[in-house]
Amino acid sequence: MNYIFILAYPDIFICLALLLLLLGGYRWFKWRSFNYHSALTGWMIDQGLAFKSSLSKLVLFGLRLTSLLLLAFSLARPQLVDPRSRALVKGIDIILALDVSSSMNMFDDLTNPKARIEIAKQEALSFISERDSDLIGLVLFARYAVSQCPLITDKAILENLIKGMQVGMIDASGTMLGMGLLTAVNRLKHSDAKNKLIILLTDGQSSPGDANWRVAAEIAKKLDIKIYTMGIGSMSGGYLEHPLFGVIQDPNNIYNPDLLKEIASSTGGVFFQAQDQAEMRVAYEQINRLEKIDRQAPVIYIKKIELFSWCLMFALGLLALELVLSYVVWFGV
Repeated sequence: MNYIFILAYPDIFICLALLLLLLGGYRWFKWRSFNYHSALTGWMIDQGLAFKSSLSKLVLFGLRLTSLLLLAFSLARPQLVDPRSRALVKGIDIILALDVSSSMNMFDDLTNPKARIEIAKQEALSFISERDSDLIGLVLFARYAVSQCPLITDKAILENLIKGMQVGMIDASGTMLGMGLLTAVNRLKHSDAKNKLIILLTDGQSSPGDANWRVAAEIAKKLDIKIYTMGIGSMSGGYLEHPLFGVIQDPNNIYNPDLLKEIASSTGGVFFQAQDQAEMRVAYEQINRLEKIDRQAPVIYIKKIELFSWCLMFALGLLALELVLSYVVWFGV
């Protein structure tokens, strides 16, 4: 690969280098060195362990100045960068709006009691791994809505945020679906992508005091944002571990499929029913097939090799060499 050498902070190196050169010039022309003589000095010279040299002053000065310049160079963060050219790729801008209310701790399959939140996390991670060229962001909502991550290409950051997602990160005592939708729309309002997409996943119904979802959907439609909705959970209600009564079922805790269908259809999106993990995986696969578009990707750097440690070790090596020469070879000279 072809690497480009850069300094992340060139101004730091320029300023420090000028300062070091000025101080070095002052020391060379104005500073008077002192020679210390002792019985040990004479003995070392007689034994051939130390000797005089006309180059000693120049060599020692050069080693010290070079090592200090290398330290300044290290602070400027030297790097080798592998650039990727502009290329025509498939991709869209996507916001995942995920429900983290208390009901997401429920499970729907007695034979596989995996919480809805864990299923949502696992399938979201699988979806992200297949969207190499997309900008993806994350919004979480429960009693409040939080923009957890802006649109980014760094999937590692996004994946870590999703892995750490838990019920209780924000007040879990509600499902502000409309507020979550508005927050997701706000994240996409400045996007210049040809296709913009929101995937709204919930297992419940809007709580009292929620923002009007129609307003959010209308704004999304004006901004050419398509909304896909996904209802997670069985329509007979989910199960929950009760400390006294064991596993109990709550038949009242279900989402409103008619509402989710209306939200999706109002922007040209699609509603998906995910009563279990397999159905959620199928839903994401269908979105993958439906949503592809050509766009010009920006120039990004895909690999950087940091040279700081190498420069630092070389500078310390020169300092060590100077110490050896001045205290052993040219000791007391």
